[in-house]
Amino acid sequence: MSAGRLVIWRGVDGSVWHLHGPRMGEEGVFLTSFAGLYHPVRVPLDERPAYMAGARPGIPKTDPRVIDMKIFTSAETEEGWEEVEERWWDSWSDEQDGTLEVYNHRGQMRDIDLRLQKYPSEPFDFEPEEVFDWTMPTIAYGAWFRGPIMTSKWTNTDGTGEGVLRMANPGDVEIWPQFAGRNLELGEIYTVPDGIAGDSLPLPDFSPEEGDWLVDTDQFQIQLEDMGNSQAIARMAAMKFQHAIPAKTKVPVEVPVSVEGGTTAAEVKAYMRPLYRRPF
Repeated sequence: MSAGRLVIWRGVDGSVWHLHGPRMGEEGVFLTSFAGLYHPVRVPLDERPAYMAGARPGIPKTDPRVIDMKIFTSAETEEGWEEVEERWWDSWSDEQDGTLEVYNHRGQMRDIDLRLQKYPSEPFDFEPEEVFDWTMPTIAYGAWFRGPIMTSKWTNTDGTGEGVLRMANPGDVEIWPQFAGRNLELGEIYTVPDGIAGDSLPLPDFSPEEGDWLVDTDQFQIQLEDMGNSQAIARMAAMKFQHAIPAKTKVPVEVPVSVEGGTTAAEVKAYMRPLYRRPF
């Protein structure tokens, strides 16, 4: 039997609130309804070249996800209610994200980062005592729900050789994976996948002082970081990863990875976090 859907808020102060599900209201806050949670707002775009009758369809633009949450705070006494209110609002900010987790009936979790779009109005037409209702306008600037991180690892004992990583994306939005590697000696050159079609790119060589490295293939993120906080990213010479992992790649695909020029153990890990348009 299903335990039912769960909705959990993890606040900016580290607090945890069970808003819906078997432990609903355990901390004194109950979720009554949502608006804007299920589907993202997608705005159709088109291209209209000169002298063309009509238009060509373009890629829709995805807006930030605005979610209105209706909750009520509750306690057995007036003093207890004031304490619940204080803790609840300390868990929110309009300058910092907390995380909303949604579990479906199959026990699968997806989460999204939220902050207050604005502080709600205060309709105090009566003195609050043990219960009060709030409508909270919240916003997610990253509009997709995230699934659990998937990993794949390849190791090599002598610093030279080829292998494979298993890569997948069960989500309904394309994703850009991350790669992390071990760096123990000068001269090792790692080659990592660019997507899942068999293309690959060589990374710059690292000095031992730069330490282990992390590559994010998403062009909107910092592309290369190392434990030594060096300027190794400059040696990538504007190299760009061009191929994301397509949505609905549910069966893992083996893609090549390699290292050459070394004599000690080498290791590469791939991190993939599926993205979804809906919470379940």
